[in-house]
Amino acid sequence: PSYMQSRRNFSFFYSEKYYFLGDTVDDMKAAKMSNVEGVGILPPHDKSDELSNLLKTAGAKIVFKTANDFVDYLEK
Repeated sequence: PSYMQSRRNFSFFYSEKYYFLGDTVDDMKAAKMSNVEGVGILPPHDKSDELSNLLKTAGAKIVFKTANDFVDYLEK
């Protein structure tokens, strides 16, 4: 995803906090460039600690195994 695409999408919504969910290092870089909190979601084919650590190093504030885990986190 591009930085400009992200900013354009956000301009239609108001929220006190935005999250950028992604499963790649580039997604976390785009989150940083968009000034939103990057959240890593591990893809079905790779639930490794290695990928989790890569996403965190790239800027993910937190990494989840599934998107449903993220939803559960928000509902707490």
